[in-house]
Amino acid sequence: MGAVTAVAAQVGIFNVAAQCSPADKRDYVAGLMASRIVMFVGDGTNDAVAVTQADVGVQLASVVSASHVTRGAADVVLLNGLEGVVLLMRISSMAFGRIVFNFVWAAAYNVVALLFASGALVSVRIAPAYAGLGEMLSVLPVIGAAVTMLFQSIRPHDI
Repeated sequence: MGAVTAVAAQVGIFNVAAQCSPADKRDYVAGLMASRIVMFVGDGTNDAVAVTQADVGVQLASVVSASHVTRGAADVVLLNGLEGVVLLMRISSMAFGRIVFNFVWAAAYNVVALLFASGALVSVRIAPAYAGLGEMLSVLPVIGAAVTMLFQSIRPHDI
């Protein structure tokens, strides 16, 4: 339970259970899922039900350990131990931030483009060719934001 508690504290998770039977794990995950998004981290075949049931199922494994059944049940398979959970949380947080940016940018751009296209801005006219070019170019900030993730430090100690 010590390693589980230590990693959970690193990512801000304070509701932790370890060393339970498969039925207890299933019931525990079901109870949590009633009110929140649940990530279950398991390291053995006895975790397959809970890993499958959780919103995000994580299987800890090495190249030679863990059955194919358990690996197949997981959304994520980590090969480097519990430290990978911290890294997974960091990457997920960054990806969510990019998704929010993409939606905000697309909504703002399309509202402005709609105003131009509908003639609401009477004094401003855009030729159809330039409107088409503008739509193609509108994707550049989305691509740029995604590319910046390549250059960001994504390490467990950054959390």
